Amino acid sequence: MDNRKQFIEYALKINALKYYQEFLETLKKKQNKEIEKTVVYKALTLLLEDNQNAFAKCIPQGQVFYRARKIKFSDNFPMPEDGFELINNKLGGFDSYNSKEPPIGIGGEGRNNVAGQSYLYLSEDEFTACIEVNPIRGEAISVAKFCLKKPIQIIDFQNNQSVSSLKEFAEMHNISAAKLITLVMQEYCTPAYKADSYLVTQYISDYIRKKRYDGIKFLSSKNSRFNLTIFNCDESIIQWESSSVFYCSAVLPELYDLNEGKRITPTAKILTQDDCDEIKNRIVKHVNNPFKN
Repeated sequence: MDNRKQFIEYALKINALKYYQEFLETLKKKQNKEIEKTVVYKALTLLLEDNQNAFAKCIPQGQVFYRARKIKFSDNFPMPEDGFELINNKLGGFDSYNSKEPPIGIGGEGRNNVAGQSYLYLSEDEFTACIEVNPIRGEAISVAKFCLKKPIQIIDFQNNQSVSSLKEFAEMHNISAAKLITLVMQEYCTPAYKADSYLVTQYISDYIRKKRYDGIKFLSSKNSRFNLTIFNCDESIIQWESSSVFYCSAVLPELYDLNEGKRITPTAKILTQDDCDEIKNRIVKHVNNPFKN
């Protein structure tokens, strides 16, 4: 009986992978009408329109987040416009205007936005904000502190939640709803290796915005902390409070040998064989083809 149950669960996951692959291929072809016919699109619609959607969360007024920007020097000398301001012997980073999201039409491709869109990317702490901008040794970073001025409604893809609202839908299509949504969530915390690696998250994030949510919360691809993207970043919603300057004195990656199963650096996390296999599969997937399951 147990073997039969395991086989059924495996078959449901395989079907979810198949439908997810179909969704990815349709996205790549930019066939808008066909996208809306996919199982993934329909599942997301049911999930987002459900009043009891477990992924919908409220972030309360007063919560603080951080955004980092690298500081560039003009002619090798720090100028105020570079982000440096010395007040009472303390360095201040970029001001409010230079700390917030780029003006519309200026920003490049992002995990949740196409080029030119103006969204505010934030992190839950200063360290995560810094590593998100990939600093190298010797670089200075301006880290801005932002505070929510009113509660916001977001979709939280940081942790797994209940997908009970998709039970009947999953049974109709013989899929694992949990597997389907997990595949979506993984797109948000997987490092991008190719130009089109953000295609899925850009599309889904825009769809979430159209469903009148204020933003999306997801795991950082750099560590186990979370990031937040806010779609409407008017100062009545979130406001800059201050900026500090951080200096990257060293970049010491934590390395683990996936083949030999050992730590190269003493601080690296000890991984199980399952962890190693998952990482290897993820690397192969995104190096060879970001749309391959």
